[in-house]
Amino acid sequence: MFRRTFTTAFQATRAARVSLLVKQLEGTTP
Repeated sequence: MFRRTFTTAFQATRAARVSLLVKQLEGTTP
């Protein structure tokens, strides 16, 4: 149970980080 919650939180954090990185790339590219 705890492992599943930790994995879900990790995936959510990674997804948010990737989306933020993509947003920065889109902002820098004209």
